[in-house]
Amino acid sequence: MKITLFKSVMILGAFLCFGITHAQEVTGMVSDANGPLPGASVVVKGTTTGTQTDFDGNFTINASGDATLVISYIGFKTTEIAVGGQTTINVTLEEDAQALEEVVVTGYGSQAKKEITTAVTSVNAEDFNQGIISAPTQLLEGKVAGLSVYNRGGDPNAAPTIRLRGISTIGGNTEPLVVIDGVLGGSLNNVDPNDIENITVLKDGSAAAIYGTRGSSGVILVTTKSGRTGQPMQLTYNGQFAVSTIANQVKVMNSDEFLAAGGNDLGSSTDWIEEVTQSGFSQVHNISAVGGTEDVTYRVSANYRENEGILINSGNTQFNARTNFSTRLMNDKLKLDFNTALTQRERERGFYEALRYAVTYNPTAPVFGDDAPFPFASAQYGGYFETLGLFDSFNPASIANQSKNKEESNTLNYSLNANYRFTDHFSANVSYAGQNIKSDTRIYYPTTTLFGGNAVSPTARGRANFLSKDESFQLFEAYGTYTNTISDLVALTVAGGYSYQENDYNDYFFGLGDFPPGVNFDFSNSIQTSQDLLEAGRITANSSRRDGDKIIAFFGRVNATFDDAIYLNASIRREGSSRFGPDQQWGLFPAIAVGADINKYLQLDNVNLLKARLGYGVTGAIPPGVGLYETVYDVVNGSSGSSGSGTSNGTRAANPDLKWEEKRELNFGVEYAMDRLSATLDIYNRNIVDFIFLANVDAALFNGIGQRYENAGKLRTNGVEFSINYDILKKEGLTYNSGLIFSTYKTILKENAQGDQVIANLGSPGQNDTNVILVKEGEEVGQIWGPVFSGDVDANGTPILVDINGDGQLITGQGSALDENADFEVLGKGIPDFELGWTNQLAFGNWDVNAFFRGVFGHSLVNSFRAFYEPIIGSQASYNFVNTKYARPEIKTAQFSSYYVEKADFFRLDNLSVGYNFDLSNDYIKNIRLSVSAQNLFTITGYSGTQPDPALQDVPDDLVSNLRSGSANVLAPGIDRRNTYFQSRTFSLGLNVNF
Repeated sequence: MKITLFKSVMILGAFLCFGITHAQEVTGMVSDANGPLPGASVVVKGTTTGTQTDFDGNFTINASGDATLVISYIGFKTTEIAVGGQTTINVTLEEDAQALEEVVVTGYGSQAKKEITTAVTSVNAEDFNQGIISAPTQLLEGKVAGLSVYNRGGDPNAAPTIRLRGISTIGGNTEPLVVIDGVLGGSLNNVDPNDIENITVLKDGSAAAIYGTRGSSGVILVTTKSGRTGQPMQLTYNGQFAVSTIANQVKVMNSDEFLAAGGNDLGSSTDWIEEVTQSGFSQVHNISAVGGTEDVTYRVSANYRENEGILINSGNTQFNARTNFSTRLMNDKLKLDFNTALTQRERERGFYEALRYAVTYNPTAPVFGDDAPFPFASAQYGGYFETLGLFDSFNPASIANQSKNKEESNTLNYSLNANYRFTDHFSANVSYAGQNIKSDTRIYYPTTTLFGGNAVSPTARGRANFLSKDESFQLFEAYGTYTNTISDLVALTVAGGYSYQENDYNDYFFGLGDFPPGVNFDFSNSIQTSQDLLEAGRITANSSRRDGDKIIAFFGRVNATFDDAIYLNASIRREGSSRFGPDQQWGLFPAIAVGADINKYLQLDNVNLLKARLGYGVTGAIPPGVGLYETVYDVVNGSSGSSGSGTSNGTRAANPDLKWEEKRELNFGVEYAMDRLSATLDIYNRNIVDFIFLANVDAALFNGIGQRYENAGKLRTNGVEFSINYDILKKEGLTYNSGLIFSTYKTILKENAQGDQVIANLGSPGQNDTNVILVKEGEEVGQIWGPVFSGDVDANGTPILVDINGDGQLITGQGSALDENADFEVLGKGIPDFELGWTNQLAFGNWDVNAFFRGVFGHSLVNSFRAFYEPIIGSQASYNFVNTKYARPEIKTAQFSSYYVEKADFFRLDNLSVGYNFDLSNDYIKNIRLSVSAQNLFTITGYSGTQPDPALQDVPDDLVSNLRSGSANVLAPGIDRRNTYFQSRTFSLGLNVNF
């Protein structure tokens, strides 16, 4: 994935060729009361001839002497001026008070911002994070109070963990519903960040209840860029070039330190982290064409992305094309919108294990077998050296360079929306949308790899695994909207409709090995050579299918405004899901919210808005899979192909009474705005009841089956969110705006049907039974539980633990962790006390600077690298040791305690960009913008691991690279696992050209 300079230059040159325009005859300036208006539209009336003003508000256009110019700009009244032979026309536009009232997209419609009575945050494109953005959710990091977006590490293929107001469900989808241009459930990965105009987040239950079950974890509404009425075609090119380097890595001993600590000497000196990492180069190219007449608008864009990760042989390439067309027919009564998007993506996922073993592999070992201090069969291992006979010891360079982990996927989205206005008060909307995703993943371990390829085996060398997925959904929705002003004091909007969505999914997995040794060939392309085909039971194959996964809903909403100051919003959704049994398929999800602009009656000086609001809403969650209410049986095959097969008594019992998980949320908010200052405060309480989870049950009651899905449990979250924004400077040619967001919440497990337990074991070697996260009724979720290190070490190198209760007995065994006399206590918690985001936007002349800082405080992390590899254990002299600031050479026993739990508070310069706008004002290019940006520029923290960001869920090390891995555990935050992609720092150069 190396950047080809010639290719990049050719791409840019091709785009620049589109810039030629006709000669102009009339010049002028468009301004308002405060100065020039860049980007104002100037069109010759009745034609498609037009232009836009440049950065200084100037324009040049070809127009005849009897023509009329139509000048327009968002938020201002459109003005028409007869040319009348003039060669210079200067225009001052007047503000349109009605147009300036911000409109925010909400569920199945939109509202004036002042009338919204729920917790909603809208972020426009100019406020997004800058730089190389691999996923649209990164645009919002730290921008929305209560929305946590964490991408632990710098893997360009990894999806970030997203949480809105903490844990929203135990058994269902924990991430917000995504709605793209009104289409529910679309893939956010199919939207290029350059195509996004606005992202609106519906945070509380009363805002999200109109979406029923899928809104339980919040809702993210994405509006993509569209065409503009009366604008001649405008071409825009955006390009970025970036380089990423390791921002932080696990600190380990070098060869000299390792030998001084008693390590085994293999004669070399190798920096294994350097062997498997690189500077990752990335490039992004985006070109778009936008325009329209009075009746038709369009926007067409194409995007190409190439991202390299800091782990060698990891990264991706992506091509995305999007079209948005709109037209008005039948005297503007009918509006049709047709949108399509196609994404083709190739991923090289690499192997996290290469980074893990780079930390632990002997630093005196050579990379290649020819450099071994003793005779070594290099060819058998692809030329690489291996420390044979050791547990969990593999050459990381061999893993990273020989094995392959690739995925190819294609995603197609399409939607058609028709809106017909029958009268001035009533309109109907009908939409149909679909999404098809096909992906193929191939993991290949050559016969020469020890890790995964079993190169030491005489009969089972090499392995090829294949996973193919097909996913699709269809969505049909229809609703009507009635809007009227009942009197001078009352305005009313009523909407009601129907929604149908069907999801279909199937996959198959196939794995086999034992390929011919000694041949340098990718046998994943020739699986017929596998010797496993000749041996029974050595091929792995399985598949699954979920067709007809349906959700049907009927919904209604009323918005009422009284005296232009008192607002009422109420909605209800009755929803049915095929994932439940016949008697429990339907659920009811109501919401109501009220608000009042108190300032209308107080008339406070210099205050534009003082609004109080209160909302309550109920949302639900469906089971994480299909058919969980039914009995599941295992097939028991006969001993040979002729002896037949049968079924077992069952592995999971039926529960026809399995029902909806519910979230009930109450939200109180206050909004305040002056000319230069705005602030919002939200206080909320949410209760989640009837978790859907796999429970252990009395097998005697269920025909010998010991598990089934049940509803039980209660979780309560209380939180506060605050945001403030202030225009510190607001002068002609100089502006400075600063904004701060703050959020905090606490989640208590009120009821737990499974009883108190300690979960999330650290794993092998030696700590499979060491569980570190407490799950207990009445306690906060995410508490790290364990014994306390006194700070002293005995003569044998064993840490001395504290007798916490002072009873003279030291009880620290894992089997006694929940006993009343056990010497365990809370060592920290995985969920932060509070999070901060601080945005700064400065503009002076043609320059602009954006700096975004983020801070997270109050959480801790179990540093698992330290827990396993920091003690100087004599039996581990062939493995490297972690060498952090906390390392104590006298500790020679691996004993989990508070010693390995670290406070992980941090404050980071997350995003910094500096840009300059060139006003060219020539016949070819309107303006050019150059920018430089940096991501993750510095982090202030006391945490000694690679990244202090919270680990909001737990994925054990052995599931990270598994093709069919299980779900993450949201009740076990706070563990920094060993299979972690190192955090990266990125510098990028951006170019924007408007033709």
